[in-house]
Amino acid sequence: PIEPSTNNLKCRHVEWKAVSYVPGTLIAVAYKNRESKRSGHSQGSLYFHAKHIIQTTGEPLAIRLLMDFPATSRDSTLPNNFSVAGDIVLIRVEIVDKSGMLVPTANNKVYFEMKGHGKFLGFGNGNPSSHESDKPFKNGFKQGSRSAFNGLARVVVASKVTPQFSESERLIEIFATADGLKPGRITWNF
Repeated sequence: PIEPSTNNLKCRHVEWKAVSYVPGTLIAVAYKNRESKRSGHSQGSLYFHAKHIIQTTGEPLAIRLLMDFPATSRDSTLPNNFSVAGDIVLIRVEIVDKSGMLVPTANNKVYFEMKGHGKFLGFGNGNPSSHESDKPFKNGFKQGSRSAFNGLARVVVASKVTPQFSESERLIEIFATADGLKPGRITWNF
């Protein structure tokens, strides 16, 4: 039974109070009324609109690092000690289970280390209540840490690579570790 709010569904929130939690797969399917283009009134027939699937995850097992956004930037707001503004890369940090599924309840503290001609610009996790520093450690900006929030964190990296660097000198490696988890690693060339 659906129990909508009392103010005419303006908040668009619905609850199923009689459904007990059971591990597995939940599939939500949304349908819409087909409207007449002329009158704007419903014709009574429904059509498929959206579908979302959620599966129960296992325990946190590993850290997965993914590149979300490589972008070339010549932004003057970058730190002054960059000889060339260079490339900016956003790395998504995911805490995953044995099936490789994101664990939305994971909040492990993740430690990062970088090798190569790059620099950590900052760390984030989307948690508005977090009071962790978003800055890298002061030892050359090659290390830092951040707790995951809902299984996710973010790392922002800038290159210190110049056009004169050889291909092997352009390699950047990031290592991520956390207590009780298999480490993560990502590499790329600027």
